[in-house]
Amino acid sequence: MNLIIFSVMFGLVSCQIKTGGVLKKEPTDPIFQKPALVAATHTDSQNSVSLSARYGQKYEIVAASTQVVSGTMYRLTLKFTNADNNVTLCDVAVLEKLWMDYIDLSGTPECRAENPNPQVLGGYRNVDSTSPAVQAAATFAVDAINKRSNSMYRNMLIEVVSAQQQVVAGTNYKLVLSVGGSSSCRQNSPKGLTLQNCPVDQHKQRCEVLVWDQPWRTPRYELTNFKCQ
Repeated sequence: MNLIIFSVMFGLVSCQIKTGGVLKKEPTDPIFQKPALVAATHTDSQNSVSLSARYGQKYEIVAASTQVVSGTMYRLTLKFTNADNNVTLCDVAVLEKLWMDYIDLSGTPECRAENPNPQVLGGYRNVDSTSPAVQAAATFAVDAINKRSNSMYRNMLIEVVSAQQQVVAGTNYKLVLSVGGSSSCRQNSPKGLTLQNCPVDQHKQRCEVLVWDQPWRTPRYELTNFKCQ
């Protein structure tokens, strides 16, 4: 009799556990907070920079599901937003085995840019010229221009006059820069010099530059076009 009851109970439990089936759930469910954090902060030998470091510290879960495998597979879509309001969506999978106290990223995240302004999809939009992302791209552009210059003296970034960006496979920055020459610093001077170290003493130039930024690539930046006058 006990064997019959056990068999019936086991059969009922077996019917409820759909091994291999993907169950969609509300992304606001608290059970997804831990796997989301694991995915956002994960680093390894191949990806030394986490998703949060690449795409923005601010993120939210916009889609979620679970799958019973050898443990629980959490499949999430994370929406990252950086300081310039660029939005990136990443599909991730995180495997958890409670009995082993194990939880880690499974496979490789698949990320894609989402333009926060659909009306200008594929086009340029004005951005804050003082933002860290724009300033970093501008500094790279001036350094790249210096490397292509025959002058023995270094050009210095005075100001980012205007800035636009375009979301592509990464980000294109279209910048207008005010640049000045400094006879105080030669091209072979140590890096990290500022206008305080290298005061501008030659005429200023207006440089229009196009910088392509892909945070996951090494080198990260590429100067694709420039014109100084």
